[in-house]
Amino acid sequence: MNFSTPYPWRALAPATIRFCEDATAGWVVEPANTWSNIGFIIVAFLIFKKARTSGDRHLGWLGWAALATGIGSAIFHGTQSFIGEVLDYGAMFLGSGLVILFALGRNQITSARRLGGIFFIILAGSLFILIELRKVGIHLFAIQMLVWGALEWRAVKKSSGSRIEVRALRILGLAFVTAYSIWWLDKLGIVCDPDRHWLSGHGIWHLLGASWFYLFYMYYEQFDLLRTTFGIEPRQTHRSLDLNH
Repeated sequence: MNFSTPYPWRALAPATIRFCEDATAGWVVEPANTWSNIGFIIVAFLIFKKARTSGDRHLGWLGWAALATGIGSAIFHGTQSFIGEVLDYGAMFLGSGLVILFALGRNQITSARRLGGIFFIILAGSLFILIELRKVGIHLFAIQMLVWGALEWRAVKKSSGSRIEVRALRILGLAFVTAYSIWWLDKLGIVCDPDRHWLSGHGIWHLLGASWFYLFYMYYEQFDLLRTTFGIEPRQTHRSLDLNH
């Protein structure tokens, strides 16, 4: 792979991580890895529309996290700069931090007032570690997703007597494992065509990753407990039972 090609952003500190797609000399350094972020933008606006219709303002935050991820990742792959890398991972930490909060809310582990502080600690702490250690972004994200998975598993087991729709959760798990595997296959050059600038393995990671936000929305919209936790009136009718029902 040839990443020595001159490009317009070479004055910026370079990113610490590179993927299969070769850098180009254009303003968009990695075309395939950049355009594939359109999935996040599309999903963001789908979530905004759905949240506005349903009144699930807390789940609308997933739309902002998806939008930030799409923009941050596009800047990262478009410039191959470290500042872009920080923006990319920072947006990913927004998403993982949000779903950890939702899982904490489901478990009723802490008060609603403390959730904002926990979110700030997750985001600020992750960014500090990333800037200090640099090559740890994907590992921090994976750890946070494992924490979310453990918390959500605990909530599901705790509510075993309730009718909870878990189809979206199962699809989410499959999509995450598939996407994470593709991320490493592309990163390690195992499945790699560096000269293909219209679709890459990392681009498929982006497209699958965009679906996670919508699947998170579909799963968490069934829980009235989260609505009340975040100060939103519960629905009059509810299709599934929550932890305290």
